[in-house]
Amino acid sequence: MISFFMYRKEGIMSLYVSSLTSKEEIELSNIARNGTDVKFARRAQVILASNVRTPVKQIAKVIGYSHLQVRRIITSSHHIRKKKFSKRT
Repeated sequence: MISFFMYRKEGIMSLYVSSLTSKEEIELSNIARNGTDVKFARRAQVILASNVRTPVKQIAKVIGYSHLQVRRIITSSHHIRKKKFSKRT
């Protein structure tokens, strides 16, 4: 089952996407670098940063989103991947 991870460090809950497949990483990297839609490019950047365990607070600062928006993107990517996975089985 695909899941996302939460870690507690110094009283702050961190949220990360589950490990991406190499195919997903390549696809997201292409969107992040060559995407014509800025919104999708930034979302791809958030997911890629979360994949390498960058804390939500740091992602938010670099991308220019609030930490809540970063958490929403990570959580929604989890739900999308879960739906794709369930369709394959």
